[in-house]
Amino acid sequence: MWVEEFNDYWFEGEELIDAGDKVVLFWRQGGEGKASGIRVEGEGGTVFSLEDGRISRARVYLDRAEALEAAGLRE
Repeated sequence: MWVEEFNDYWFEGEELIDAGDKVVLFWRQGGEGKASGIRVEGEGGTVFSLEDGRISRARVYLDRAEALEAAGLRE
């Protein structure tokens, strides 16, 4: 798995938004590259589509506005 390429990998959910049949999770992640020693951080949002109480689809966005738009919301 790609996270094994990092030392001290971390993932933190920051905000969860209920959008009816969709849920938006905004998150941050980071770590230090094992080979390079370079510390990196990133943020984004994942839009989960729900059907019958289960996740049927998940899409990752690196832009907050795009994630909100995909869920039918606006900032």
